[in-house]
Amino acid sequence: MTTNENIVDKLNSLIQINEDRKEGYQKAWEQSDDLNLKTLFDQFSKQSARYIVDLGMAVESYGGIPAESTSISGDAYRAWMDIKDALTTNSRKTVLASCERGEDAAVGTYRDVLKESQELDNNLIGVITMQSRDIEKAHDQIKALRDSA
Repeated sequence: MTTNENIVDKLNSLIQINEDRKEGYQKAWEQSDDLNLKTLFDQFSKQSARYIVDLGMAVESYGGIPAESTSISGDAYRAWMDIKDALTTNSRKTVLASCERGEDAAVGTYRDVLKESQELDNNLIGVITMQSRDIEKAHDQIKALRDSA
């Protein structure tokens, strides 16, 4: 595999985790009655949508085709799909725990890409690091809300 193909694969893994995240928060937003959580879910869904665009442009700059779907077989996708089940119980704590599991998967994917960042240029490392920090903040916010529920 060439360096560019490897970079495109890494970037596409980040696009897929953001697709998972965006879709998970959209489902949570649609099914939640809690206005405060709906605002937060909408914010995080839109955040991932922006990251998908940025990462897609980076993929194209390396000659690749951006991923357009979730990681259907991945653990992250399953974690986000647990939100649907959590929402049927209508328990704030259960919903937030499901969101936290999804955020865990997102944080892990970013960490994996950054661990193997020797092929990435400094600008791309900066973009990925900034996104990673924002997702870690989101994780911590969801966790704090879950702990207080």
